[in-house]
This record gives sequence, C-alpha cells and structure tokens, in this order.
Amino acid sequence: MSPARQSLLLALIPLMSTACADTIVYEINNTYVLTEADEGDTGEPAVDPYADLPATPTMSANQLPADVLGQDDNTWWLNVSESVVSTLNEPWTGGGGYGYGQYEVGGSGSGTENLLIITPAGQVADYGAVGINLIGQTSGAPWTTSTIPNFRLDADEYVDGQRFGEVEHIRLNNAGVGTMFGEASSLAVFRAMGVPAARTAYAWVGGSAWEDDELLVPMLAREVYKREFCEDNADLLGGGCKNIRESTGEFTNVASWAVAECDYGDCEDLSGLTLLSNAVKENMRTQTFDEGTEPFFDWPMFHRSACVHWLLWVGDDYIHNLNNVVLAEGEDGRFRVLPYSTDVTAGYAFSGTYINTPLFGGAMMSKGCQLDEGCRETQLDTCEQVLDEFEAMDPASIIDDLAARMLDAQAPWGEHPDGMWREPDDEAYEHFRAFYEGRVETARAELELMRGGAK
Repeated sequence: MSPARQSLLLALIPLMSTACADTIVYEINNTYVLTEADEGDTGEPAVDPYADLPATPTMSANQLPADVLGQDDNTWWLNVSESVVSTLNEPWTGGGGYGYGQYEVGGSGSGTENLLIITPAGQVADYGAVGINLIGQTSGAPWTTSTIPNFRLDADEYVDGQRFGEVEHIRLNNAGVGTMFGEASSLAVFRAMGVPAARTAYAWVGGSAWEDDELLVPMLAREVYKREFCEDNADLLGGGCKNIRESTGEFTNVASWAVAECDYGDCEDLSGLTLLSNAVKENMRTQTFDEGTEPFFDWPMFHRSACVHWLLWVGDDYIHNLNNVVLAEGEDGRFRVLPYSTDVTAGYAFSGTYINTPLFGGAMMSKGCQLDEGCRETQLDTCEQVLDEFEAMDPASIIDDLAARMLDAQAPWGEHPDGMWREPDDEAYEHFRAFYEGRVETARAELELMRGGAK
C-alpha cells in the first residue's frame, strides 16, 4: 500500500464499517452436491455443471435476496461462450466508441450460459441465460483479456419475468472517464436535490472472457431508465412514465425524435411531443416562455436539474451539448429530461474538456428560459436554494463516503487488500474531493455575477 493511500485509509477509518464480520471466502470449484434427480435415467452421476465456474449456487435465482442497487459488494460472474464473446466484440473492432457497439432495444441476440450473482452474505444463484451486450461510446471497449467493457444485462430476455432482485435491466460500468467517483457522486447529488436519477452501487465483476477465472474487477452497477425506475419515482414523474425516449438533438424536432431509441413505454404516440414542440416554437423569445410551455414541461424539475448540471460541471448533456438526451413523458402530460452521461463531471474527464459549465446553455429550453426574465430569475433563485442544500450535505464528505465504501469493499475471493481501490483512484479522489470542497464558494460567486447580468 502506498504511503498516500495509507494516510487516506487512516483518515477514513471513522467512516468505514466497524462490523467484525470475516471476509467471505469461497472454495473455487467447490463440490456440487448431487441429488437422485441429478443422476438421470442411467443412474450415473450427472456432470457437475459448475465444475468450471468459481462458485456453486446455494439457491435459485428467484429466491436470491439480491439488492443490486441498494447494496455494495454484490458479485457478478458472467460465463459466456467464445462465439458470443466474438459476436459482442464485433461492433468494437473499429476501436469502439462514437457510435460503435450501441445497445439495441429488443435484445442483443446474445446470452450468457451462466450468470452467477453472489450477495455480500454469501448466497449464490445462477440466472442462466440473460441478455448481454457491450455498450458505451468514449468509455466503451471490447471484452478481451486486456480490456474492460461496459455491460448491459437484461434479466428476462430468455426467462420471462426474471429479475436481478427487483430490477430487470442493469448496467455495469467499467470505471472509465470518472465513473467510480464522478458518476456515483453526481447521481447521488441529483437524487438528493429531488431530481429523478439512476441509483448506483459498487460491484465486483468477473467472467469467462478474462483469462483468470478468479479475476474480479471493481465496477459501478447503475440503474437503467426502465419500468422499475418509473414506478419507484412515480411521484417525481407526474404519476409515472408514458414513455422514455433517448436520442440527441432538440426534442422539439418531432420528426427526428420519432425514430429515437424507445427505452420504455409507448413511443409511437407523438401527440404529447408535438404539443410541447409547438408551445416552444410559439413562445420562444417571449416573456411568457415558461408560462406558455408549462402545461407540457416540468419547469421546477428542470430548474433544479439545470442547477446540478452547472454546479457539478456535467456538460455532455442536453442543455450544453444536445447530447445524451433521455426524455421521459409523464402521465401528467409533462416532459422531463433525465440526468445521463453524468460520469463526465467535475472537470475530471477528457483532460478537463468539460469545465466551467455555464448555467444556461444553447438548448432551446435553456435558451428560452434565459431570454424570459421571469424564468431566468426563477432559475437563479432555484440555484440559490440548491446551493444551500448542497452545502448542508457537506460536499467533501460525499467523496469521503465513496472512498470509504471502496476501501471497505470485500471480495468473495482473491487478494484485495485495498478493497476496490486501485492506484488511479488516488488522483481521482484528490481531484473530486478538492472540487466538491471548494465548489460552494466558487458557485456562489458565479451566481452573484449572473444576478448582476452576466451570462
């Protein structure tokens, strides 16, 4: 352990778990217990289906009490055939990213042979065949012996009604860009500010495409914007979701969004989107922009979300880049832009490309509000409230808590003396902690300038 990490560990000890539980240790390829039913018609012992896997199930998938988004240290072990790995990697042969390897709604056509989930308590279940794909753009990668991809898993693509605990879909992010600190912290702040946003948890991931069957990689398990998300956040989403669409560009371009990726619900009905588009165009560059669009757009939610984007420098988004746009249509007829690509935050990613993210951007909803004096004033007032709430959270402690969780992590096997902590996390921790610790002061100064007329 490096001296810097040792000092960090000592500083974080008060935040870490003080439970006296022993590390869970599994016997690799432990003995499979055969029953009479396993012997088959010949009376010969059946072949152990788990002989080549790192753990043997202790219960069925529908019995496993897995909390994959509310608890750290769940382990995901993916057994995938060589042919499926080849299929998964094919879109990434050009280097990946920038449109390669995109997730296809309706199933990837590729499935696992086994998916073991191991809870922190040591329970093991085999989910068998689940839908698997590799996704991502700049953070994407193929699954090889030397690279770590982002996984997207669908629990019931092959087994109707199957769930990972309570969720059907999950994304396992490879910690590229700034995921372990950046995405986990930013999504936590969005949720704390009352903005519907994905949940996350730290997880261990292993699989057959890596040479070492015992290799476990720290990853971030992240919620996917689907049915369960809509149900859990119904009170923030106008009673639930009619649909969730994902694309780029202005959603007021209805023709373009008619072919957007449909993440959930009925996306063929464009009547609501048409009403919003017409209202935006009719009220753009007027002093009634927010009032004229309010029947179709959740302005209070947008104001709070925009404040967090500005506060945390989340800039590869709808407001500033017309990118990574996830649009939810609520049962109340109003639309809401959901936080996405939130790993690009705090100026850490891409050598600081996204820094000093402004409050107002070039997107029509943001620009229209900026030009409407009343809407602009409401936006600034909202950010004042958000800043107060953010300061009350003790921002530096958000990063300290994540660091403690990573250092406190316990894998089911292997040597992990620093938990999920890796050498690059030293620099990432220092960067994010300094940013969070100083952001309230700099943000208040920026807000004061904006009240004085600065853009």
